[in-house]
Amino acid sequence: MPPPVSPVSLLLILAAMPLAVGATKCPCETEDLCAPVVARRAKEVWGFDGSNDTYPFVDWSQLSMVLWNRHPEVMCAAHAHGARVVDAARLTSVPDWEEMLLDKTARDTWLLGLLTDAVENHLDGINFDLEVPMRAGSALCDAYTAAVSRAADLFHKAIPGSLVSVDVAWSPYNVDGRSYDYVNLAEAADLLFVMSYDLQGQVWGRCIAQANSPIEQVERGLYEFLHMGIPASKLVLGVPWYGYDYPCVTAMDGRGAELDTDFCPIDHLSYFNCSCSDLAGAQTKYKDIMAIYDTNRTTDIRWEPYLKAPYFNYRDGAGGVHQLWFDNPDSLTLKYRLAAELGLRGVGFWAMDMLDYGSDDEAVRQQTDAMWQALKAFTQAGGPPGVPSDGDCEADWAAT
Repeated sequence: MPPPVSPVSLLLILAAMPLAVGATKCPCETEDLCAPVVARRAKEVWGFDGSNDTYPFVDWSQLSMVLWNRHPEVMCAAHAHGARVVDAARLTSVPDWEEMLLDKTARDTWLLGLLTDAVENHLDGINFDLEVPMRAGSALCDAYTAAVSRAADLFHKAIPGSLVSVDVAWSPYNVDGRSYDYVNLAEAADLLFVMSYDLQGQVWGRCIAQANSPIEQVERGLYEFLHMGIPASKLVLGVPWYGYDYPCVTAMDGRGAELDTDFCPIDHLSYFNCSCSDLAGAQTKYKDIMAIYDTNRTTDIRWEPYLKAPYFNYRDGAGGVHQLWFDNPDSLTLKYRLAAELGLRGVGFWAMDMLDYGSDDEAVRQQTDAMWQALKAFTQAGGPPGVPSDGDCEADWAAT
């Protein structure tokens, strides 16, 4: 646990923080690129990124924030295009983090450390990503909400234009035991990033391969947040730029999967007491999915009309049949369009480095470009964020 700091010292340090913004050595070509990004975009597009090699190739005309990559070159490039850069608040990496979170003085000390780090590295906010079970109304749940609220107060005072965001599950209703105080988290933070992927973490029906981010389930989760009273202008829809590679296991009758099978039985790997889960598959980057398709496929890309998701089969080196479910520009366009129709503040994706930016193959370059072009279904859609369009999404939901 970090050593506590007295309330008086905290206030003195906080009062000095605005003067410190940009005071450390700037790694950019010009000093102004180290200043915080103050302007707010009407529509947010967020890209999580774990690589320092992608930033020269991304579509900066659409991207508004880079998350979890604090490399100086990335920061300089982002700021040059008016995009923010934020790092993660890695709460669970703190020793005895639960005890720290429950202690207000220790919590303030930890948050001040995050703020100091952001100032010294010319960052533009902080992103909270806590994905552990937590009981609604518990002291720990309330302390987490208090930490986000305090962080917003500290960052907004010290870094002009800063954004404090919270990553949340696809639904507010106890996904993987996460019964957080979503209404007050939305009130405390600038924006919630709704992680509408890995939706097969708990499979209660047939143990077969299926879509990572089926649009009906995505839509249902978004409406659950909205029906709690959380404004659409507080929500950013998170989508996957990856899929899951499932080995098709031998069926109960002893037969192996056919090369062109539509139904791929998967291992019964339980998660939170469910029948099976996406633990039976391997998370696979979009660029690797397309490479597998080009070399090993045994079917064309198929489209599941209810889940609105693509998939195909392939054979591995040992002769085993796999089924690979993923998102591509077609399925993502539908989700981006949904976000626009609901008046959400933004969309984002995990992750930018899952595309191939360095290939000499024209077809591969077109695949990468198409993923970025699909974002225009949101960024170029009419209507301001927070105002649903005249589409029939609400009517469809109310009828279910």
